Amino acid sequence: TNEVTQQLVQFASVEQQLKTNDTLSALLSSAQASNLSNAVGFVGKTIVADGSSTMLSNGSAKWQVKLPRDARMATFTVTDAAGNVVWTEQKPMAAGANTYSWSGRTSAGALAPNGSYKLTVAAVDASGSQVTPSIEFSGVVEGVKIANGVTVLQIGEFNVPLDKVTSITR
Repeated sequence: TNEVTQQLVQFASVEQQLKTNDTLSALLSSAQASNLSNAVGFVGKTIVADGSSTMLSNGSAKWQVKLPRDARMATFTVTDAAGNVVWTEQKPMAAGANTYSWSGRTSAGALAPNGSYKLTVAAVDASGSQVTPSIEFSGVVEGVKIANGVTVLQIGEFNVPLDKVTSITR
């Protein structure tokens, strides 16, 4: 009888855990829908955002990098959400606003999974002095979507996670 009672208690516990998981999944779906609904208020407004992180979606991720002066050589490093380096590239970059596009290919040639990726840029000018880039940008929000469970604002070809927004204006 003790063994049967213990098994019944274990079955009841497992059943309760399954019901809890179903409830948590429903809550998560509801929260995502609520975030999407609330984010619609951003459409048509100008935002400023930390642009160092963006979403890789369908093999494409883009960042806007601003340089105060020309860089003889800029090193672009893309890291995944865990901080692992997945891509590194070096090339010159002109002063002003530039778009940096990443194909989603890792340094090993494999296609990286969709998700959030961060760009860091280290640049030097013709004299070898460091050039400090800005990966913060502004733009008018054209749309809102959920990408990999994250609410993102669409600004032209850029996807900005909602939590990266630093200011909003009309």
